[in-house]
Amino acid sequence: MNIFVNLKLEIIDEASLFNLSDRDKGKLIQMSSFALNKYIQSVDRDFSLALHFLDDEQMCELNFKYRSKDSTTDVLSFPIYDSLRHSSKEIQNTPLVELGDIFISIPVLKKQAKEFKISDLSELFHLYVHGFLHILGFDHEISDFEEKVMQDCEKTMLRVITGS
Repeated sequence: MNIFVNLKLEIIDEASLFNLSDRDKGKLIQMSSFALNKYIQSVDRDFSLALHFLDDEQMCELNFKYRSKDSTTDVLSFPIYDSLRHSSKEIQNTPLVELGDIFISIPVLKKQAKEFKISDLSELFHLYVHGFLHILGFDHEISDFEEKVMQDCEKTMLRVITGS
């Protein structure tokens, strides 16, 4: 059963590191709405999420502060809820449900896009989907099985906008 899901996506890019068009922001929202419907059997509510674009110095600071790793990384997610994957009962009964924050290092994104021979936008979509699944409670670091589950979900979400 599909329930209408509305996602308010706030893009925070104080240093103007990435130029995201309204059309591409719409694709991020489309993928997110699909995932909310498919993976958490979401309730008929409005959701909110913040997406931050950072430089490597900012990402290093976050990675050290929250993961004790003194290096940059491509994406970090900070969910409000422990896991919405198996049940949406944890969601507060409010008109707008805040999901959390996703942080993406634009220098790492650009480096990986070049390495994988894909566009910066394609890599942004991949990192966003990866981060969003963490927001929902997926965790590839738990086991090989969970890693496979998360990879399959990533592919499914990316197909939502590519159609392939």
